[in-house]
Amino acid sequence: MRRIYPTATAPLPEQDSKDKKKDKSKPGWLGFFRRLIWAWWIWIAVASVAALVDHGNLAAVLAGVGFFFYLVAPRERVPSFGLEAKFPVTSLEFRSSVTGATGVPFIQGNNLSLLNNGDEFYPAMLEAIAKAQKTITMEAYIYWAGEVGKQFARAMAERGRAGVQVKLLLDAFGSATIGREVQSILKDSGCEIAWYNRVWLKTIGRFNHRNHRKSLIVDGRVAFTGGAGIADHWIGAAQGPKHWRDIQIRLEGPGAVGLQAAFAQN
Repeated sequence: MRRIYPTATAPLPEQDSKDKKKDKSKPGWLGFFRRLIWAWWIWIAVASVAALVDHGNLAAVLAGVGFFFYLVAPRERVPSFGLEAKFPVTSLEFRSSVTGATGVPFIQGNNLSLLNNGDEFYPAMLEAIAKAQKTITMEAYIYWAGEVGKQFARAMAERGRAGVQVKLLLDAFGSATIGREVQSILKDSGCEIAWYNRVWLKTIGRFNHRNHRKSLIVDGRVAFTGGAGIADHWIGAAQGPKHWRDIQIRLEGPGAVGLQAAFAQN
């Protein structure tokens, strides 16, 4: 496929020239207040003052809040400037800008299917696992104990016993409730489980650096990604509050290589 990259950042004719240098990083009053709340060092400073005036209990509480915000406060910053564009997503300009901004080219030769809710995507994912011949890799934030968790574990375990290499990368926080039964089913069949960013004392400052990627790649050719993890509340068709609404994408073709690379990177 021919790669097309943007060659200029000049606004389109219909754009207001003032938008070109509009600073997008200014948070406004609400954003400023939010940043103030997230500033852990302010809480620690107030705790120190409270301790100096013999308010020990208050100081301990404030210090605890400051330490909590130190762990979970977002590290990202909003970019100062952004490209204003009003061309439609069907245009060549949109495709060129997406390619240039992400550094990822569009790849032809893929078959894509949109799968709505667990009644559609879980059977499709399990079918792909059952057909695996060489490798299965799964990356997930949520893999919880339950019927769906055991169903996937048994499917991957069967392939593992058949000689397929099965590797799972699970978030140490999001998948903490996976349960011993699911882990035993996987490990006893030779499947490998790795944990993303376990909480250790030396890495406590990165506690909130979590892995929200969700992917299943089979034989490097069939891949699934979307918003769903492995848990019982995705079962069904979003028919009630206990049944979550979500979408997964089934991708077959060379585009699966990018998801496989992301798994390998993490």
